[in-house]
Amino acid sequence: MILLDKIPENSSVYIYGAGSAGQALYACLLKCRKDVLVMGFVDSYADGYLTKRKVYNFKSFLKLNLYKQCDYIVIASSYQKEIKANLKNHGIDNVLVANAPSYLLKEILPQDVKYKIIEKLIAFLASLTNFYDYFSPKKNHLFFGENGGKFIGNNKYYFLQVKNDYNGNIFWVVNNRTVFDELRSENIPVLLFSSLRTKWLLFRSQCFYFDNMTWQRSYPWLKCFNTKIIHMSHGVGLKYTERMMIPEQFIEQLSEEENTRLNESIFKNDLLISTSEFYAREVSSPAYSTPLEKIICSGYPKNDLFYKTIEGADIYTDKYVLEKIDDMRKEGKKIIVYAPTFRDMDSDFDYTSIFDIEEFKKFLITNDLLFVIKGHTSISMNAEGTSADISPVLFYKNDKDGYPLLKRADMLITDYSSIYMDFLHTNKPIVFFSYDIKTYLQDHRNLQFDYFEMTPGPKAYTQQELIALIEDILILNNDTFVNQRVEIRNKAFSYSDGDSWKRIKKRIDLITHL
Repeated sequence: MILLDKIPENSSVYIYGAGSAGQALYACLLKCRKDVLVMGFVDSYADGYLTKRKVYNFKSFLKLNLYKQCDYIVIASSYQKEIKANLKNHGIDNVLVANAPSYLLKEILPQDVKYKIIEKLIAFLASLTNFYDYFSPKKNHLFFGENGGKFIGNNKYYFLQVKNDYNGNIFWVVNNRTVFDELRSENIPVLLFSSLRTKWLLFRSQCFYFDNMTWQRSYPWLKCFNTKIIHMSHGVGLKYTERMMIPEQFIEQLSEEENTRLNESIFKNDLLISTSEFYAREVSSPAYSTPLEKIICSGYPKNDLFYKTIEGADIYTDKYVLEKIDDMRKEGKKIIVYAPTFRDMDSDFDYTSIFDIEEFKKFLITNDLLFVIKGHTSISMNAEGTSADISPVLFYKNDKDGYPLLKRADMLITDYSSIYMDFLHTNKPIVFFSYDIKTYLQDHRNLQFDYFEMTPGPKAYTQQELIALIEDILILNNDTFVNQRVEIRNKAFSYSDGDSWKRIKKRIDLITHL
């Protein structure tokens, strides 16, 4: 979470953003910055009331000259770039950007009555199935795909490696019909979350598998089933995540009831997957409120792919681009993958604002390089071309699994994404293109670790610097970070052998037979 001390003392502010981010910021200000007077909210289109504060649409805000009656307009919206530009066009420059976890307010507010009723009903029905379990023990395992059921991440690679080894049925659960149809066409045992069959299997499952918190936030009653919760986790990197994003001064201001709701909103994992004792202690345990004895430092199943072939790995990928890459590798081209992280306060990634693409293409063509842009699965990307373009720059579909792409890469370019940690398993060069580091730290996300100590690769801040580093490393073979990459990899991963899934399965077998 971005600290709120950027707002000067005793300021009066309007919050631009009446959605979850704006409400979360308001909650933080009430708890942590009682000196700040929130005069109201601004929305680009709607008006009304929110938390007993007036919401003005932007036209009304301008017409009433309200921007002249406050010290600052504080933007809390993923459309902050567009909002900031619009304010500037109207001569308004008393603007700040503040980011709070958008789910923060939801977690401390009293639970919706309908969820309380659902949870009590599920708990009652689950108790009735205990008798049935005696005659027919639970054997089903349900894997909940990220953000609607995408076949990506640690869940995917654990699923693929154990699907023939479980004494029971395993299913991939989605709530997106398009994803359902695509996976079914690949012969993946997939369930639509809304189906009656899935509802029944929720009661008849031994384990639920998650690799982020999207399902838990949408369906908090999933924790009420009599089943083991296996949290595969998303990644280890630099940024604060989950509960760690909430500042201590905010938590200290919560009432006992609010703190209880906050704790209950984070699922109590029966097993949490981590990668090393360092990350288990410093990140996994505090982020997910999980004791160390329930964490296994097994490594991530998605990184097993870097050590061997996994059947089904190319399912739910951008196959067109992968085929083009394979063809171009045969021609001797080297492959560079650019994988920037998402920006909490940006709704999309506009590569045209970062690259002089024509100049960059000339450099790539001259040096026989292929540049593949893979955006984060959580964002859209503003790209003039599509993955169908045959050029030195290809666009890999954002929502598809990028790990088969990483396996084919000769170099990774990223910024603050945890993906570089996974790429350490290849010991291939990494360049950190942190052109917006100051803005990122101010407006988007705090880093838990020192950026320069934990990133084993050279830093580029301009396109010219990036081109110079690519040429030096890939063309002239001056890779000077080999030892540092190994050092960070050994700190982040206890194992580098492709057998993460075996260690996880052994532990799951143990806890499910207790």
